[in-house]
Amino acid sequence: MLKIIIIIVNYKTAELACKCIDSIVKKKSNKYEVSILIVDNNSMDGSGEILLHKAGIASSQVSIKYISSSFNGGYAYGNNLAINYINKKGMDFDYLWLLNPDTEIKSGADEALVDVLQNNTEIGICGSQLQDYDGGIQISAFRFPNVISEILSALKLGFLDDLFKSYKGICEMSPVPMRVDWVAGASMMIKSSVLQKLPEMDEKFFLYYEEVDYCFNVKNHGWECWYVPQSIVIHHVGAATGISDMRKKAPRRPTYWFDSRRRYFIKNNGKISTFITDVVFIICFSLWRLRRRIQNKDDLDPPMFLWDYLKNSVICKGFRI
Repeated sequence: MLKIIIIIVNYKTAELACKCIDSIVKKKSNKYEVSILIVDNNSMDGSGEILLHKAGIASSQVSIKYISSSFNGGYAYGNNLAINYINKKGMDFDYLWLLNPDTEIKSGADEALVDVLQNNTEIGICGSQLQDYDGGIQISAFRFPNVISEILSALKLGFLDDLFKSYKGICEMSPVPMRVDWVAGASMMIKSSVLQKLPEMDEKFFLYYEEVDYCFNVKNHGWECWYVPQSIVIHHVGAATGISDMRKKAPRRPTYWFDSRRRYFIKNNGKISTFITDVVFIICFSLWRLRRRIQNKDDLDPPMFLWDYLKNSVICKGFRI
């Protein structure tokens, strides 16, 4: 029987994490042996006690282990903590499934991901279709960011988006499985053979861009990444941070978002490309802000975004990552 280990990294979302565990227990396929590792990233709000109690109750139906982190090292750190636990205990598995605590799986979500990975040796990672609770489809498949995708994102001009469709950072949500550059880390399944080559995420990403960076590394090692819409996962988007839903007014971006973005670009696109990207983005986004005001368009941009972008760009912070 194939073995799946699910990792859930929690930070102050214990109630949602418990719902996630409940959905796994109820909706998992009986074809696989499923284990859950729940990591609490030093929430300091009572989450640890709640999750430890939940693990004790639910472990009669699914093997659940609770891991407590001594500090909040971020998403990559929490996942690495669980992966190190797996290696230390010698736990055998075929697939590792990273799930956000603010998700709930639907029936068949695991089977759809396993089928794609099992039947295609060239695929190393695949991700689910993320949905709102009412069935609305969230963006969960993407292209790697580069200077052109950043220009399109900054200008927000429909005709340019159509003209340079293949460069847009966001992929159109296909009704059939498709190859993409990276998938949202809220629901991402990885083959064990990938983890033998790339056992850890880069912990210098505190939050955001760590799954982009990991998928980039996976691609460089010869594997593909696929989006699998038949695997449906409900995602209470932005429950922990509030900044992930691009369809509504976002709160001010935290510094760690800009730090992660800068690190990704310097690490994977190079210093010169990052400098050019930052300069061009600032110019293009300024033009968008002017056009938005002239045309009286809705303002969904995070507060102080242009200023925060500038002060956290390589122009002001240099190339340290």
